[in-house]
Amino acid sequence: MNRAELKARARESMAWAKPSPVWVTVVYMLLPLLLGGVSSVSAAINSAVLGEGFSGLSVRTIWLLILTVAVGLLYAIIEAGYLRYCLDVSRNKPASFGTLFEFVNRPLRFIGLSLLISLAVLAAVIPAVIALALLSLISGFLGVVAYIALFV
Repeated sequence: MNRAELKARARESMAWAKPSPVWVTVVYMLLPLLLGGVSSVSAAINSAVLGEGFSGLSVRTIWLLILTVAVGLLYAIIEAGYLRYCLDVSRNKPASFGTLFEFVNRPLRFIGLSLLISLAVLAAVIPAVIALALLSLISGFLGVVAYIALFV
């Protein structure tokens, strides 16, 4: 399958989809602005509560931190819904604006799956980082040995 065929299939899927993927994308892109507004308001309140210096964690500060984390999780869940909408459109399945919020009623399932994916990625990355660190140490040691040999 070449690029032209893929583009034609994508256009056909997008033309078939109701509501239009363009409008769903616009709504999806406006949601972070709304959620970011909530985070900005919470940051402004936080700075007003703390004043110039950091005087320790207050109940309001902890509450605002929880609110910011909740907003981040909500956006991640909506992002998963948007990806689901895109998959449904590409598979010529019915999709709607409601697909954006499909995972909102199952947040623990989504968060658990995200944590498992993160752990799997971390398990794959840590051996590579350790190998690169060892390689760097060995090459540094060999460089010092070569420098001493040249000096002698």
